[in-house]
Amino acid sequence: MVDIWYGKDFDLEDHFRDGKEMRRILWYPLGNRIVVTDHQDYSPVAAVGRSGLFTRSAVDHEQVDKNDKTAIETVESYFIFDPKTRENTPFANTSRSFVIDSRGKFILYIDGNQWFCYNTSERRILPELSVQKDAVPYFVSSEEILWVVGNKLLSQNLKTLKKKLVASFVCDSLEILNVKRDKSLMESNIISQSVDLNDKIVIKLINDKQDTSSLVMWNRKKSKVIIEHTKDRISDFIFDATFKRYCWIAENYNRSPEIKTTGNFGAANSFYITAGSSSSAKITMQELKYKGIQGEDLSAAVYFPPDYSEHKKYPVAVSIYEMQNKNYNRYLKPTYKNSRGFNERLFLEMGYIVMLPDINNGGSQGPGITALHNVNAALDELAKIKQADMKTVGLVGQSFGGYETNFIATHSDRFAAYISGASIADIVNTSFAFNYNFFSADYYRYEDGQFKLGKFTDDKEKYYKNNPLYYAEKVNSPMLLWAGTIDKNVNPEQTRSFYNALRKYRKPVVALFYENEQHSLMGYQQRKDLTIRMIEWFDYFLRGKKGVEWIGKQKVAIKY
Repeated sequence: MVDIWYGKDFDLEDHFRDGKEMRRILWYPLGNRIVVTDHQDYSPVAAVGRSGLFTRSAVDHEQVDKNDKTAIETVESYFIFDPKTRENTPFANTSRSFVIDSRGKFILYIDGNQWFCYNTSERRILPELSVQKDAVPYFVSSEEILWVVGNKLLSQNLKTLKKKLVASFVCDSLEILNVKRDKSLMESNIISQSVDLNDKIVIKLINDKQDTSSLVMWNRKKSKVIIEHTKDRISDFIFDATFKRYCWIAENYNRSPEIKTTGNFGAANSFYITAGSSSSAKITMQELKYKGIQGEDLSAAVYFPPDYSEHKKYPVAVSIYEMQNKNYNRYLKPTYKNSRGFNERLFLEMGYIVMLPDINNGGSQGPGITALHNVNAALDELAKIKQADMKTVGLVGQSFGGYETNFIATHSDRFAAYISGASIADIVNTSFAFNYNFFSADYYRYEDGQFKLGKFTDDKEKYYKNNPLYYAEKVNSPMLLWAGTIDKNVNPEQTRSFYNALRKYRKPVVALFYENEQHSLMGYQQRKDLTIRMIEWFDYFLRGKKGVEWIGKQKVAIKY
């Protein structure tokens, strides 16, 4: 009849699931022995390889909710649990995962800015390894480590701690692809990973400045190129046990995914192309550079339509969601199957310029103000392109991008229309609301997660200044809002509240509520409907298209 929630409740999901009492034990069948491991002051145990020992961390009894530390890097105190003596020996303070050899003789971990090593058999920390935290370790044997440090491979003997250069490559950074890795204990922050230096190693070489990558097969004597330096996005790279045949998928923004193969390091052959010749080859891209709110280097991808002419002006569709530069070489696929509605390729085909700017959400002034500054900086660079019609620019975003769109709409006069989906309008309300997707209070996402606002009690003014709902009366361009009615991540009432505020202040607004849809749309017909309405909305307000009945029913006089 009544569900009682106590202030001391730690895991609020218990109110939505059948309650279970769990006991964690170690069972030794040969000796017919059971060791109970549960303890109120320690987390569950995790095995350290085949050492017979286990790690566990100290429980923070001051933590209020199970998710309080989810979005923040927190240093935990770890112990070695010996089931024979049942003793807990402190050995590490770290916020990162442990890397172990398969036997569990050594545990590598980061403390501060350095890597350290704990010898489980001797119960001691080795003298300083003198390796910075950005290095990546792989066990070559139980007593030798291969470090990936920038563009170098270094080996280190754990007995002598001496390091030597194994190889260096002409690149900014590298990644070993054929690693033997056991992630079965990832939930307990333990990874076992190794490479065989006596075998061939496949390495991805990355050049950040040129935004290119290549792949080579390397052994101790020499390396052979598998894929030459390319700006293409390379994915699903696989190879056989003989290291003679390789297969991968290559794509770029104007070229559809293509399966390629090569054997014995010959020329790459095209095995299958997902789409034949199309207008995508005529799409071009320009990368704009600008400074973020803290002076950081950011970029925006500007795509030009297939029929682009230097003698014409084009309307612009700007799509935002945090950092997007990693997707610049992703193929722009034309489709109606868009869970967030917006499709770059469809807008390009219809004669729009499309811009995807970076928004680095780390500004001390808050996420809304940061987004406004960064988007304005990108628009300043876009304005230097004479073919971009700066009077007909539209902004679109979904989820966190929708929040950014809401805030920008309340503070900008540079956009002729907005589209915001599944978005938050009132961060003061939602920061303490219950999230039915994660079964938790949502404040951890606002304090340390995506919003990075800090604690509400530390700076309430920052929350107020970054809250779109508090400035709804300042929106001066038409807004299209949309949400799924059963969205458990962002309550659809957030969309309805923003709609209510805009309606109250007689602002041009239309809200779409998709029945039985969630945070992103799943049904094909719903996806198609939203995609078409987005195109029609921007066509109506950016290109003066008439005769769109569902938009024309908006009663407030709209100037465009």
